[in-house]
Amino acid sequence: MRSISARSSRLASGRLFEVLSVTIPLVLLLALLAPKVSLADSVTSSVTVGANPEGVSFDPTNGNLYVANSGAGTVSVIDGSTNTVVTTVTVGSGPDRIAFDPTNGNLYVANYGSGTVSVIAGSTNTVVANVTVGTNPEGIAFDPTNGNLYVANKGSGTVSVVGGSTNSVVANVTVGSQPYAVTFDSTNGNIYVTNSYSRSVSVIDGSTNTVVATVAVGIGPDGAAFDSANGDIYVANYSSNSVSVITASSSTSSTTSTTTTTSSTFSTTSTTPTTSQTTAASSTSSTTSGTSSGIPEFPAELGLALLVALIIVMSYVFARRGLKVGK
Repeated sequence: MRSISARSSRLASGRLFEVLSVTIPLVLLLALLAPKVSLADSVTSSVTVGANPEGVSFDPTNGNLYVANSGAGTVSVIDGSTNTVVTTVTVGSGPDRIAFDPTNGNLYVANYGSGTVSVIAGSTNTVVANVTVGTNPEGIAFDPTNGNLYVANKGSGTVSVVGGSTNSVVANVTVGSQPYAVTFDSTNGNIYVTNSYSRSVSVIDGSTNTVVATVAVGIGPDGAAFDSANGDIYVANYSSNSVSVITASSSTSSTTSTTTTTSSTFSTTSTTPTTSQTTAASSTSSTTSGTSSGIPEFPAELGLALLVALIIVMSYVFARRGLKVGK
């Protein structure tokens, strides 16, 4: 009787070990392969603003966010500490992009439909000036070295230079067809303007407000951004599904296809999912992307998953052997 009871106890212990040896590694495997969700990267609130919000800019002096409501002709002011709209400012027709001027604390709103730039004082959240610029102003950027705002007038093929100290146009620069986005390069003091219909980027010298280079990029260049870490300008080409990388390097003199420069030479690298294309001054070369060794990368997570799977199999084998010994 005791022999039967002891045998039953060994069998029960063996089966428990078998279950645990499979279940625990399986739980670890599922935890490893489960989608990683971070609460820090989730939507915590939603703020209702005006119709068709487009551009948004942050004012670090008062902690407010300014949202251009294209369909309403207004700018919603959101308190960053409470994520609530504290006031709504009426501006021109079709407000699009907004730029903040830290030297005077003003927000500059490009009004696409009215051909103006509304100047909002961040201290009072009221319009203190309306500046007439070109047709269909869209992109806008601030140059901290000269205190000017650069406004891309999509309908007139120009960039209006607005003096931050006077809130008036101090220069008009002719660029390519349908200029769209504007970004400032703090390393060389240049302003880069994407010309959506010209497949190019106009480079404006901030010290002279003249075009010093025109760089060919992809089809339908749209957004642009400056990377202060590597000094490159990244241009999103809407119709060619690529990003052109513009690099400015020091040189005594160089000539592009349309413009002679005296301080810099510009090159572009067009990046697509499968190929990268480099264009510099008068030469073009293309290279196919890939790994130098031809060996595909092996994800670390997959390796860990295979290791856990091996543990499951080995645990099951040893559990079965334990049951056989117990018998």
